[in-house]
Amino acid sequence: MPSNLYLIERNDVWSYDEYDSAVVVADTEEEAKATHPDQDKVWDGDKGVWYSYYGLATPTRYDELSSSWVPPSSVKATYLGEAESSRLSGEVICASFNAG
Repeated sequence: MPSNLYLIERNDVWSYDEYDSAVVVADTEEEAKATHPDQDKVWDGDKGVWYSYYGLATPTRYDELSSSWVPPSSVKATYLGEAESSRLSGEVICASFNAG
């Protein structure tokens, strides 16, 4: 089954040094909302924090405040269409970061 493309956007007000949106590959809308635009980060809903793998097999604590992105509950996901078969779920195609 091919994955889908989603536009993910924050539902809050963003500022400098924060992402405001991205196009991601995901199987479902919920999976898209749980994708960080930096791609290397994974949401832990139990603890309410983003973690980063930094290329390791197990995640390491990254950022309790998640200052550059928001929790999945604050993300709007819009279906754009099917992704190419070579694209993997969780992949970030492009992201918008507002450098300060």
